[in-house]
Amino acid sequence: VSPNESQSQLWRRISGSDLVNNALEGFNVSIIAYGQTGSGKTYTMFGPSKKGRLQRNSNEGLVQRMISQTFQGLELKRHNAPGMQF
Repeated sequence: VSPNESQSQLWRRISGSDLVNNALEGFNVSIIAYGQTGSGKTYTMFGPSKKGRLQRNSNEGLVQRMISQTFQGLELKRHNAPGMQF
């Protein structure tokens, strides 16, 4: 990850939407952050925080993006197949 790369650029580069769609189809999906202490792993996964609270904005991390898209995908599936149970 480049220090100049935005969270949304990273999301597109790792094909985050495809990962969520695969998970919704029943495949196992994992994202692992590794690196030296202080290299930005937490920021990449969770985005910026303010006073210990995560902020919803264009810099939100991968976890927030995945959760949001997962619920959107589930809602879409529920809308397209009303009898489907989760």
